[in-house]
Amino acid sequence: MEMPILLCPRCRAPVDRRISRTPKNTNRPFYVCSSEKGIKCFFVWVDVLLQTLMNQLLDEHEEWLPILPQTTRVAAIASAEERGRSTH
Repeated sequence: MEMPILLCPRCRAPVDRRISRTPKNTNRPFYVCSSEKGIKCFFVWVDVLLQTLMNQLLDEHEEWLPILPQTTRVAAIASAEERGRSTH
């Protein structure tokens, strides 16, 4: 039995992972509500969701930074610096 990783925050239906086929976002993965009711009440790009989760993790648990892989640390520090510049 396969368990959904994400549930739609509005209707609690499982969230599907799909790949964009539009010219602007070709091959870009995203999550969308799988509701059969014809209403897609949830959508998020995978990369945006991952960056948001990483930012939240670092804001709440900066002490974890030393245990992350080097590439993740570099990206996280750059992201934190960018957020610091955008708020001032």
